Amino acid sequence: MVFRALTGWFACALILGLGLAGTISASAATYTVFSGQSIQTKINAATNGDVIVIFSGFYSENLAVNKSIAIANANGHSFTYAGTLTITDGAKAQFRGFNLTSGTVDLRNASADFTRCNIQGDVNATMATMADGTTPNRLSFTRCSLSGTLTSSAAETYLANNTLKWVRVAGSGKMWMIGNLEDYRDWE
Repeated sequence: MVFRALTGWFACALILGLGLAGTISASAATYTVFSGQSIQTKINAATNGDVIVIFSGFYSENLAVNKSIAIANANGHSFTYAGTLTITDGAKAQFRGFNLTSGTVDLRNASADFTRCNIQGDVNATMATMADGTTPNRLSFTRCSLSGTLTSSAAETYLANNTLKWVRVAGSGKMWMIGNLEDYRDWE
């Protein structure tokens, strides 16, 4: 089951790399963000299933994602982001190519998948029960580098081929770790 879930995510990441997302319909909109523009403005304009493509540059703002969208670097472009990334309200968001140099990622009542991201801050996936009575499905990191603390109480956390500084499983969540380099692990 874990292998199928991770294999599916790798396929999705590949499709996203081609500019399409496997779960996004043909009518999904694509928003582009260039240096000097606001990522949050594009997030606010997007609807579930849309894709936001970010071109090279430095972006400094706090981001709030409350919908199921994909945010990725443009092919061949690298961008740097500084600020807090908060994912809430049942969103199922996908991220690729984030270089978060300062700030944190905070997941509250949401699910998120990160691929090829470099996060130099803490990731807090300390989630409460969602309004519909369920806990968030998944938090996953694939081929990422996390230099802060990852704390997760998500129902399922997948970590595959990452470099991790500190990992903590909180609550009753389950964590699958495959091929990671890690400094420290803590099970509560």
